[in-house]
Formats: sequence, structure tokens, C-alpha cells
Amino acid sequence: MDKKKVRRLSLLGMILCVVLWGLTPLVSKHLMNKGYDSPALLIAVRCLISVVLLGLVLLFTGKFKKITKGYWVCLPAGLVMGGAYLFQFIGLGDTSLSKNTFLESFSVITVPIAMFAFTLKKPSLLSVVASIGCLVGAFVLCGNGLDFSAMFTSPSRGDIFSAIGGALFGVNIAFTKVFVKDKDPYVYVFFQLLITTALCFAYALPFEPNLTFSWEVENILLTLFLALFCTVACWLLRTASIKNVSAVTCAVLNPMSAVIATSLSMSLLMEPFSWNVVVGGLIIVASIVLSGVVDAKKEAKEEAKAIASSERDPLS
Repeated sequence: MDKKKVRRLSLLGMILCVVLWGLTPLVSKHLMNKGYDSPALLIAVRCLISVVLLGLVLLFTGKFKKITKGYWVCLPAGLVMGGAYLFQFIGLGDTSLSKNTFLESFSVITVPIAMFAFTLKKPSLLSVVASIGCLVGAFVLCGNGLDFSAMFTSPSRGDIFSAIGGALFGVNIAFTKVFVKDKDPYVYVFFQLLITTALCFAYALPFEPNLTFSWEVENILLTLFLALFCTVACWLLRTASIKNVSAVTCAVLNPMSAVIATSLSMSLLMEPFSWNVVVGGLIIVASIVLSGVVDAKKEAKEEAKAIASSERDPLS
């Protein structure tokens, strides 16, 4: 398939992930309010369902036989993912939805830093500008007119945990981009989620206060939605797509989840209309476009180099 077409499809796949992840905080907050007093237990159950489903897929397709020592990368990736989920959702229980979503956007800052640490290649100035612009957009998105004083009050435990979770998701994006180019997405995601499941159960059972589980039909169906679509489908799609999209573009796309979540809650009259959402959303979209332009220029340069190399050495 043509490289440009593959890249477009990968970008569409990333956008679909962003849309589904935009629904995740709303559904999760609803579940925690209705019956899941334990955020860690909710993640653990959600990931356990995902692991069972992926395990069956790997078993029936014979992919377990293809596992090599090279999949050791799943261990650090799974620990980072598990930590990100735990910090994010424990934070969600102790802070507002808007602040949790904003602080998750810290991933756009940690991606360029992590990419430099893993590859020793400096990010381009435009990539850094796109990342900072995206963070600014998320900041505006969560404001109240020109009053941003709430963002500068002493942080709660939930605020700190949300920021750490966002930073760890950024590290996971960079790690996946650098170390998973030749790995099967199904196997990689399976082991990541397996480690995340173990980590969340290890935290939830001894440390989570008021540990409860709701067997209400509505809660079970919503948990299945989170597991099948927002976990299995999204992580598989992102792992496959990130091979053809830059890590910075992936990170810059993430705050669009905040735009979707806030827009949806306003559409459902869960909160009043705010111009901050419009302005913040436009800034985020502009940052995404800028990142896409950087990606396109980089791809054009690589293709030009490849053509020039083949012309110099036609037998290569």
C-alpha cells in the first residue's frame, strides 16, 4: 500500500482512539459515582477483560508461538502504562474532571523529552512549539473566562496524581514509537495490559479504601464498553498506527480528548456552554495541524533522501 495512504489511515486510527478516549473519563467518573468506589479496581477489571479477550485471540491465531526474547520491552512498557492508569484514575477520584483532563495533557511535554532520552535526537523547534501550544490550549479549555486562578491554587493529591499519570502516558508513547517498530501489536498490547492488570489488582486489594464492585447491569455494560472499545481496540489501533505517525503528533492529538469530553458534556447539558472550550479547542486543533505539517515535511525529506540514494546506487 502507498506510504501516504498508510499514513492517512494511521492518522484516522489515532483520531478514532482520541474520540473513544474522550468518552472514557465521563464513563469512568459515572461508574465511580454509581458503584465503583475504587478507581484501581475499575481499571483492573477493565484490563482483565481485555487480557482474557486478547489471550483468546493470540491462542487461536497461534501468535503465542511467535513470542521471542525481544518482547522484553513489554515489561517496562506495561509498568509505565499501569502506573499511568493508576495515577490518572486515582487522581480522577480526587479532582475535577476538567483539571484531570488538563493535567493529563502533560504527555505533550514529556514525549519530546522522552524521545530525546531514547534516541538522542533533538526534536525540531516546530514540534516543541506544537507541544507547548497544545498544552496552552488545554489550559484555556479548562479556564473560566479569563479567570484561571483555580489552576494556581495549591494542588490536591488528585491534581498531582493526574499530572504524573499524564507524564507517564507521554513516556509510554515515546517508548512505543522507539522500541516497538517490529513487534506484533496484539502480543505487545496483551503483555502491557497483563502487567497493568497485575499492578492494579496489587494496589487495589490491599490499599484501596472502600473496595466495592457493582453487579448492576448498566455498570457491567459500561465496563465492557471501556474494556472492549476504550482499551483493547484503542491500544491495538494506537500501537499499529504510531509506527506511521510521529510520537509528537500522537501526543498532540491526545488533548483533543479533552475537547470531545467537554463538548459532549455541554451537549448533554451536564455543564454550561463556555467560550474557553471554543478558544482552547481551536488552539489545540492549530497545534495538531502544525504537528501534521512538520510530519509531512519530515516524510517528504525522507522520501527525497531514499530516491536520491536509489539513484546513486540502483542495485541497492
